[in-house]
Amino acid sequence: MELTTLVNLFVNNGIAIAVIVYFCFRDWKFMSSLQSTLTTLVDAVRALKEITSKSHKED
Repeated sequence: MELTTLVNLFVNNGIAIAVIVYFCFRDWKFMSSLQSTLTTLVDAVRALKEITSKSHKED
């Protein structure tokens, strides 16, 4: 691919490329935040499960 063809591609489709890059970056940041939140939630549920299983064993 020639340099002029590549430049024309970016100039003619600049907004579309910028929008795609923006959404990819936003989704990447959101997914990392979501993964962290879900990991915390899984840990909390696991701790609650251990607490309830201990209390059932004592009864």
